[in-house]
Amino acid sequence: MANTFRLKRSATPGKVPQAVQLVPGELAVNTADGRLFAKLDSGAVVAYEGTPVGGQPAGARDRGQRYFFGQL
Repeated sequence: MANTFRLKRSATPGKVPQAVQLVPGELAVNTADGRLFAKLDSGAVVAYEGTPVGGQPAGARDRGQRYFFGQL
């Protein structure tokens, strides 16, 4: 049977995980903003943003949405 791998996630625009919510190396994603977060060994939380592959999906700019499909 396959295992499901789930990141901590939020669909609230602008929401960023706090350092106390993650352990070093743990990932979190904001599905509304398309941002990926990681906690470093130093305790800092860093954000990664990608660029759309092949351009933005149709209508994305009109709705103010950003998509994470690119490389980190």
